[in-house]
Amino acid sequence: MPGELPAWAQELVPITHDDAAKVLGVNKWQLYELLREHPHYETRGRKRLFYPEHIKALREATAVDMRDREAAAMGRRAWKQAKASERLVETQRRDRERVSERVQKVNELARCNTLAMEPYDRGWLVKGCVGKVRVRKRFPDPGGQEAAALYIRDLVEATRH
Repeated sequence: MPGELPAWAQELVPITHDDAAKVLGVNKWQLYELLREHPHYETRGRKRLFYPEHIKALREATAVDMRDREAAAMGRRAWKQAKASERLVETQRRDRERVSERVQKVNELARCNTLAMEPYDRGWLVKGCVGKVRVRKRFPDPGGQEAAALYIRDLVEATRH
């Protein structure tokens, strides 16, 4: 029959880019990326053709790449775990510092028994502490100053009884 190739020549028939991607088990864009690093192909005009030796070389290259990627991924995982551990230790240290700062503030407040009335942008602010209770309350204008003064008077009277 005309058009048929001899048996020895059938193995030498090149395949196209899309067929090579199917043979290698990747999509055509992944094959483009692979060919940037490992240019195992022949060109015929604008077409890329792949012979069996090219497919074999690309398979070997992808096997090495996959081993490198797995090793790199293992390294990244170990690095991420170490970083996560460092972050956890740092967070625990900061939390301990914050707790000790809060305890110090509470102790300072427990020792004081003062109240102050200050103006702020829209009224009056009463702040300070009475016994172990910290006080911070805003009284907006109008009438904020009188309300703040009454609030302070009530607090002082409540602590006396």
